[in-house]
Amino acid sequence: MGSWNRDRPAHLSGDTAAFELVRPILEGESFRPRYAGQCLRDIREALCFSSDVPKATDSAVRKRAFGVVELIIKSITARMNHMIHEIDVNDRDETWQENFQELARLVDHISNQLYFSSGAFDGTNSHKKLEEEARRRFWEESQQVILQLSNVAIPSAAHHLIETLQSFIPFKPIAVFHSIAAVVRSAKSWGYQYESLAVDLLVNITENYIAEHRIELQKDRQSREELIDILETFVEAGWPSARRLSYRLEEIFR
Repeated sequence: MGSWNRDRPAHLSGDTAAFELVRPILEGESFRPRYAGQCLRDIREALCFSSDVPKATDSAVRKRAFGVVELIIKSITARMNHMIHEIDVNDRDETWQENFQELARLVDHISNQLYFSSGAFDGTNSHKKLEEEARRRFWEESQQVILQLSNVAIPSAAHHLIETLQSFIPFKPIAVFHSIAAVVRSAKSWGYQYESLAVDLLVNITENYIAEHRIELQKDRQSREELIDILETFVEAGWPSARRLSYRLEEIFR
């Protein structure tokens, strides 16, 4: 991480003037998705940044990086909402399609960056293995970004988000389950429940919770209700594995 520390973008180094220069193209009417994508690539390492010799300022670097991601997600969400709710279906021409696809690719890119930066991919990212303490810290610091991204969770992004959250289950099972449920709830409107990879992942996660965290689920009413909602979502989509698991719930929580 040392070389990145020397070469990191100025807007992550506490340079307020530098950030104000790039901010206009990351939000509002002048938001430019292509530039935002480049910005995300530049700050990926900052999301889990730690100096070779840890410093008190390391957390500020990570906080600024997550702040940039949050700003970009807010801009994506606002533009998507405008395009979906304020432009008539009959007026959605080729340009509309291209612009919407560009936003969707950016959502997918963010979920991909979170997945690899978090260490969810076999406990590693592309640079070095993240220790458990670093991964726990990533969970704690990424919650707001994950929550915001859940609101525009197209199927591919939803899948990466849930895989990322799955890797955090040992840290705080119930809080993570609430986050997983929020992703599924939002992704339902994008048809995530019809994906075979989705049902396989959610059934696997549910079975893990039942095996490893049954007592926590029994004590938390919200989690139980969310579990039922998740299974019903996939049962209604016609998946036999979800139906079989739903039949076992009464026995499981008896």
